[in-house]
Amino acid sequence: MKNTGLTFEEAHEALMNGLKVRLPEWRGYWFADENKLVKALTKDGDISDAWASAYMDRQDWEIAQGLDFGWAICALKAG
Repeated sequence: MKNTGLTFEEAHEALMNGLKVRLPEWRGYWFADENKLVKALTKDGDISDAWASAYMDRQDWEIAQGLDFGWAICALKAG
């Protein structure tokens, strides 16, 4: 699977396969929880339900890879 320029459908498939996805301007990312429900880890370190309708036409999804140290701390605090 390619890492950038994913369609929404490709990004959703990646989520269901355990990967994290994001859009280029996002500091956070989307992931699927243990029940395969899509959640968002926000830039503030909060976890919320992800809303897809506003992003379905995007063709620039990417696999979220590597977090900077500060962001990694936020992710750890969020669980």
